[in-house]
Amino acid sequence: SFYHHFKSIKEYTIELLKYWESELTGKFSKISANTNSPQENLKSLIDFVYKVSGRTELAFRLWAVHDTYVKDFMTALDAKRIKATAEIYKAIGMPAQKANDLGHFAHMMWLGLQTLHVHNAQGKDKSIKILTNILASIRQGKY
Repeated sequence: SFYHHFKSIKEYTIELLKYWESELTGKFSKISANTNSPQENLKSLIDFVYKVSGRTELAFRLWAVHDTYVKDFMTALDAKRIKATAEIYKAIGMPAQKANDLGHFAHMMWLGLQTLHVHNAQGKDKSIKILTNILASIRQGKY
């Protein structure tokens, strides 16, 4: 049955990763298309990504430890995510370097939250609120 749909494990891996990326990217693109401002777009991104289960993300990252194709895919995906987030910060009016740094910081924090709360969702809302407040303070030049 497996080989009826896929010629190899590699082909399955490629298709699975592409599907996962397109699902997340597609959902966010739809949300983003319905926003009226960069600030609203950022809020929508934050709301969306923190509703995504971290289990799948962590499973792919663990797989990447043992598979160079998955590692390379995840590295490229991280770069796309960081760039997309930085572009939102630039649209808000941040200087390019600060926007890039903040995009990178936000992505690292998201990954950390997914890891920290994978089995304990009780503190996730508090962590999201803390992170959101820190990012807002940085954006406003107060942090």
